[in-house]
Parts: sequence; C-alpha cells; structure tokens
Amino acid sequence: MSTRSGRGSRAALRHRDYRLLVAASSVSQTGDWLYNVALLVWVYDATGSPGWVAFVTVARLVPYVVVGPFGGVLADTFDRRRVLIASDVVRAAFMFGVAMLPEMVGERDLAAANAAENVVENLSVVIGPALGAGLLVIGTPTFAFVFNGATFLVSVNAAPTMTATLLEGIASRIGATASSSS
Repeated sequence: MSTRSGRGSRAALRHRDYRLLVAASSVSQTGDWLYNVALLVWVYDATGSPGWVAFVTVARLVPYVVVGPFGGVLADTFDRRRVLIASDVVRAAFMFGVAMLPEMVGERDLAAANAAENVVENLSVVIGPALGAGLLVIGTPTFAFVFNGATFLVSVNAAPTMTATLLEGIASRIGATASSSS
C-alpha cells in the first residue's frame, strides 16, 4: 500500500515518537473494545437477562445522541461567552493533539501516519473483542476490566518518553505561521 506521496504507508513509523503514539493508541483502543465485550458478559452474568444486555448496549450510545442537542441548551442556559470559552478549551486540547502529528512524522510522512492510525483503529475493532472473549475464557469480567485499565497505563508511560523537541517543533511552527501572516 502506498500513499499519495509515493512512500509506503509504514514511512511514518520511522519516527520514534510516532511509533510510541501508535503503540499506545493500539493498546488503549484494543482495551476499549475488549471492555465492550467484558461489560456485556458482566451484565449478563449479573442479571441473566438479554434485555439488560440490550439496555446497556443502547445506554452506552445515549451520550453520543444527547451531547449534540445539549450543546444548544448549554448555550441558551449559560453565559454564551463562558460556554464558548469552555468549548474552545476542549477544542484547543484536541487541536494540540492534531498539531503533534505533523511534528512527529513530518509533512512527507503525514499521509502514511494517517493510514497507520486508520489501521490501528480498524484492527482494534477486531482484536479487542477477540481479546476480551479470550480474557473472559480464562478469567472474569472484572479481570477484563482490570486488563483494560492497564492499557491506559501504556499511554501514560509512553507520553513522557516522547522527545521534548516535539513541543518545541510545534511552537516554532506556530511562530513561523504567525510571522508569515503579519
């Protein structure tokens, strides 16, 4: 598989910080999906009811459906400036994450990095539930929950090992953009 730049989709993996990010993301997303399986088994074990399993499945989707309209209610209920500031803080955090990607891999390997992210996401959807089922064969849903919790520690441990030059690169990119637009 090659990217638009003609480089292989693994080109982004030449960058150490990006490899750490992809590894941490792979483990964490796999944990998220194994949690889905373990949660449903736990609910069934606790209730013996397929109805409760269906209820929990739907209940996990409710926040996604509710958040959109709730944003409008927030803007109508609270000071819109404060709502704007709060939402901008959340968006800024997201954008800092997005800004890190080109700094990690460089512009040449950005398409390959995006392809790798997509592969991680799709493999996690397959591997996570399979791993969850395997953990349930050898242990309880609680064991799978603890395993999922441990996957977050991979991200926690990967972040500090990324190079300090990453943030410096983002800062210099911001400075270059600001000076070129003035």
